[in-house]
Amino acid sequence: MTATAVVLELPQRVTTPRRVVGALARLEALRIVRHPAFLLGLLGTVYTLIQERGADMQQYWMLSGQAFATLGATTFLAGFLNASRVSRDRAGELYAALPGSDAIRTGAILLSLAAAAAVATVVTVVAWLLAVGPDGRIMIELETLTPSLLEPAQAPLIVMAFGALGVCFGRWTPQPILAPLLTIVVWVGPVAWSIPWVSMETVPSLPYNTDWVVGSAAWHLVFLAGVIATASGLALLRDVRRPDTVLVAAGGALAVALGLALA
Repeated sequence: MTATAVVLELPQRVTTPRRVVGALARLEALRIVRHPAFLLGLLGTVYTLIQERGADMQQYWMLSGQAFATLGATTFLAGFLNASRVSRDRAGELYAALPGSDAIRTGAILLSLAAAAAVATVVTVVAWLLAVGPDGRIMIELETLTPSLLEPAQAPLIVMAFGALGVCFGRWTPQPILAPLLTIVVWVGPVAWSIPWVSMETVPSLPYNTDWVVGSAAWHLVFLAGVIATASGLALLRDVRRPDTVLVAAGGALAVALGLALA
């Protein structure tokens, strides 16, 4: 009597670019939310939201996204450093041996920004629930306002937009000395502190001639989406020249122009 051995051959898991991007994106997501710069910016944003609770337009301005400019700036720094890692470490030959091109790694870093946006979303939800309450109303300058869901939706997109800009600059200008300089420019410059949906004019419907008015949240969301698309497209164009990538960047630029004009 003889024994027959049966050998089962399991199909090998095919490694596709999509699988590689997904796996790298998960690793990059953990890297960005654990980055010291990101955590410091998160602390600064939470502190600002706690401090600005005076039931005035300043509080409303911060809730509508301005407080998240700090987290956005530090996400810019983290994105810049992550995107310039290969050049900074002079590890191009090492990474070239891995199953993934530069474009795939850049795409993974861009996708990882969703984790930063998710953290911003949690902070936004908690801050708005504490300020607005279950009835959906907030008292600002002795007047009751009913904000729409489009206004808190801006905060995570602000963080993601700054992060995408950081990845873009990190791919095109990977010099480490530029990281803190560009972060300061982004943080204190017009990108952060003259955001289009905040108009420097008197609010007719509110007393005391307050200085701030929140404009169209919908068009500002278009503006932020345009910044994300433009920066992402330009970052990918550093590694690959494809028509769809050009269309993403061009479409994003159009959205930025519309948002600036109509916000």
